[in-house]
Amino acid sequence: MKQIVVVYRSKYGSTKKYAEWIARELGATLCTQKEASLKSLLQYDVIIYGGGLYAGGIAGFPKIKKHFPGFTGKNLVLFAVGSSPASDEVVNEVKKHNLTTTMQNIPLFYLRGALDYDSMTARDKLLMNMLKKMLEKRKATEKADWENGLLAHFYEKNDFTDIGNIQPLVEYVKGLE
Repeated sequence: MKQIVVVYRSKYGSTKKYAEWIARELGATLCTQKEASLKSLLQYDVIIYGGGLYAGGIAGFPKIKKHFPGFTGKNLVLFAVGSSPASDEVVNEVKKHNLTTTMQNIPLFYLRGALDYDSMTARDKLLMNMLKKMLEKRKATEKADWENGLLAHFYEKNDFTDIGNIQPLVEYVKGLE
């Protein structure tokens, strides 16, 4: 049986929730990115890393990216958590923004998280307000469904986390054994 670790970086809780569900489902070790060192990760056969999406970047991923050459022979699996509905377009954008050419074969799973404007930091509120203003300038017909949905429910608390969303990732990892 392969040794599996789930490493995550969570700011508002959605990524942590998904990481806990994934670890429980796979019988994996769970740790935060701050707790993980390259040396500790190398004892595992499968390393699953998850982080929230902020301005297209996966939180904490630059640290993993820096050590990527050290993961030779390991199965690295990524998940990114964001507020947009899952789609191939979103996954491709996340890959384009985060993965180097040599990392393109790393499986990346997108999981929809929560969005609660009231709980955001001042910086995140500023970024969200900039996004809102940008979207409001465009015609409704020029916006994706998720963009119209975001504007319609901008100040509402929305939690799209669902344990069912982890199944493709779990199935993939189980298939590695």
